[in-house]
This record gives sequence, C-alpha cells and structure tokens, in this order.
Amino acid sequence: MIPSLRGLLILDPEPSSQKGGGRKHNKNKLHYIPNDSLRVLHAYALRKIEEYIFEMPSATGWIKGRGSITKDHILSHTNGQGFFHEYWYITDIKDAFRSVNLQKMSWVLCNLFPYYDFTNWPDMKEYLKKYFFAPGGSGLAEGYSTSPKLFNIYAEKMIDQHFRELCTQYNISYTRFGDDLIFTSDTIIGKKKKKALLSILRVAEFTPNDNKTHSFNLNKLKEGKIINGVGIRNTSTQAEIFLPRSKRKKLEMLLYLFWYDEAKLNPRKIEGLMGWFNQVTDSSKKGKRTLNTSEEKILKYYNRASFGLKELIREMREETT
Repeated sequence: MIPSLRGLLILDPEPSSQKGGGRKHNKNKLHYIPNDSLRVLHAYALRKIEEYIFEMPSATGWIKGRGSITKDHILSHTNGQGFFHEYWYITDIKDAFRSVNLQKMSWVLCNLFPYYDFTNWPDMKEYLKKYFFAPGGSGLAEGYSTSPKLFNIYAEKMIDQHFRELCTQYNISYTRFGDDLIFTSDTIIGKKKKKALLSILRVAEFTPNDNKTHSFNLNKLKEGKIINGVGIRNTSTQAEIFLPRSKRKKLEMLLYLFWYDEAKLNPRKIEGLMGWFNQVTDSSKKGKRTLNTSEEKILKYYNRASFGLKELIREMREETT
C-alpha cells in the first residue's frame, strides 16, 4: 500500500472570541488522516526522533516524560520563596503547525541529522513535503502523530533558544506548552520587553494570536487566574494550583451520572479527566495538598465508580482486539 492521506474538515470544539469581547464563534479545521502505510512510516520517524532528540529545556509538552502541564509548565514559574511570579505575560502562536516553513524545517533537520539517519532519504525537503507536511508543503499536517514532535524541534531552533537568551537579560522565566507561551517575572514586563519578545516570534514567521495575548498581575487577582485549563493563585503561604470551577463541576456531574447510568457515558473520558484531577491536586512542590469539600466529593464519586469504569474499559479493549 502506498503511503497516503485524506483530509477531514472538522469543527473546532473550542470556541474563540473576537478581540474586545465580541461574539464567540467556532472555526473549521482541516485535519489529515494517514493510511496504514503512512502510519508505519510515521512510527519509524518517531522512533528516530526519540533516539536523536536533543535537549529542549523550554518545551513542556509533547515530550516523553515531560508532559505535566502543572509540574513542568505552570510550576516552573515560581520564585525562590515558593510563590508564583507576580507579573505574567501570555501569548499563543496562531495556526502554529501551518506556520512551519518547509525550507527552514528541512534546514533544522539536516543540521540535527547530518547523515540523513532520520530519513535515509537523499532529499530531506521532498521527503518532508511528501510524508509530513500538508499538501503543497503548507505547514505541518494537522492530525499527524509526527507534527507535535517536529514542531517542538522547529520551535526550539527558531524561537525557544532566542527567548531564553533574551529572558536571561530581562530576568524572565519562559516555558512553552505546545503553541502556548508563558513569560513571568517579579518585575514588570513592560512594553519594551513585550515588543522584544514578540519580535522573536515575527522573525521566525510566527504570528501571535491577539485574542489570546494578555498580561496581568497575579497578586492583584483574589480569585486567581485560569492558565491552560488550570487555576493558579498565590496564597499567604505558597503558590497554589486549583481546579477551575467549570471543570470541577463537569467532572462531578459525569461521575454522578456514571454511578446511576454507566452505559451512557464513555469511561475513557472520565478516566482522562481524573488523570488531570490527580495531576492538579498532587502538584504542590511541598507535597499533596489538602482537598477541599468539592474535590473530596469528586474523589468519593470516583472511588464508588472506579470498579465499573475499569471493567468497561477492559471490555472495550477486548472488543477492539
């Protein structure tokens, strides 16, 4: 079978809002689905990437063993006193995968794998264009298992190392979780610093997403702030991560419904949310924090339903094998 793909137009489940608080709307995204032969080729490429992968200290997502949004991404922004930095500047790369330049990606990989060990192919550019990029070479293909890894490599060379150099000068902490960028400091990140940071993105031909670019003083927010689906705040004694009310209520409702009518719910979805729940509630650097009343209720519901969830997941696995 010849490696090939097909495109699938899907509705982005995450609504985006217009700048200035305008009407919310959804946008369509074109995802590409590889056939079995292309999946085999991608699996081989991923193994090679893992063998030759280099240090990427700023990347906190899409990396084996470093995928915790709390420990690796959020808690990297604490100071020596155990509190979150006071000043936060957050942005997002618009259409990140589609913004990856084929020529530059080829150059990055040729320098990383000088003897073509990665591809065993005489022309890196044509190889990438044919099997890893969207048709016509218009960016990394959405939906491919290789795209997140290749994007990390590209971002490290094109922006991350430059951000680290500049942030060292400005005494700013920097991490990147996929296409989400966080800059924090205990001193104000003013217009001059922001302009210098954004210029690195633009030189790399990335476009910051204006709708998701904002700054704030965490210490002035009594209720804290939601970052990448995780709540953060400084208490009187330490930095604290908490469950946003909306997600907490959603998980509580799913567990409650599962307890009374388990057949109508996908157990994998619940297990995935519980993994996120455990990650957040166990994420304090000083050890596991005390659960509040709502969190204890979620844990109680889960303990009641856990046997049924595991049995359903086991049955689903048996049906697919």
